[in-house]
Parts: sequence; C-alpha cells; structure tokens
Amino acid sequence: MIFKSLHTAMLVLFFLVFSVINFYFFSLIKNTISPQEESMLENKEIEDYFRKRDHEKLKEYRGKLKKIQLTEEKEARKKLHFMHCPKCGAEMQIVKLEGIEVDKCSECIGIYFDNEELEKLLEIKFERRKTVFQKIFGLK
Repeated sequence: MIFKSLHTAMLVLFFLVFSVINFYFFSLIKNTISPQEESMLENKEIEDYFRKRDHEKLKEYRGKLKKIQLTEEKEARKKLHFMHCPKCGAEMQIVKLEGIEVDKCSECIGIYFDNEELEKLLEIKFERRKTVFQKIFGLK
C-alpha cells in the first residue's frame, strides 16, 4: 500500500477533493461577472486613466507656475536694488569715465563697473601710455 495508514489516505483524498471543488467554484465565480460589475471595472479603468493624465498635467502646470514665480521674484529684486549703491543704498548716477559709462553713487562717491567695463578702461589707459612712449622715443 502507498499510504502507511488509513488516516493519511483520507487526508490526501480530502485535500484533492477540496482542491478540485475550490478550483471549479472560483473559476465559475470569475467567469460570471455581472454587467454592473463589468461597467464598474471599466469606470475604474477610465478613472485611473484620467487621474494619471490630470496628475501629469498638474505636475506640468506646477513647473510652469514655479518658473513664472521665480521670474517675478527676480524682477521684484531687480526693481528694489537696480541703480542703488551696494555700500550705502543711495541712488546711483551714470557718468562717463574715459568714454565709458560707469555707475557712481551720489552719497559715498563710489564707482562701480558693469561687466567688462574695467577691462575696457584698462585697455584705453594702456593704449594712451603706449602712444605717449611712442611720441617720446619716436617709435611707431
């Protein structure tokens, strides 16, 4: 005999019968979905699609809004500090220095250069010194 006791054989038989019944019962349940349940499943899929799409659009709009806010903040800071002295906060004026427009504070008389203005001024000074030496020594 394959099984050592009647008890073991009964347990195996019970397990097999239970498995077959369980499989058959659940396959019947899975195949019998009511039209209402089917429409609920379709609605859930549709809701999931729109929820996902709305989430992506919302994320995109938040990114655009953040860029707009950063631009507005930058413009507000620029309005607040533009043409004000970094040392004392007074109004600055544009003056010509060796043909280059520089910013000069009306209070502390500080002079501030924009991008590449100092290099242009130094080039002009260098060219003047060069021509002075050429005149002195008769060089061309």
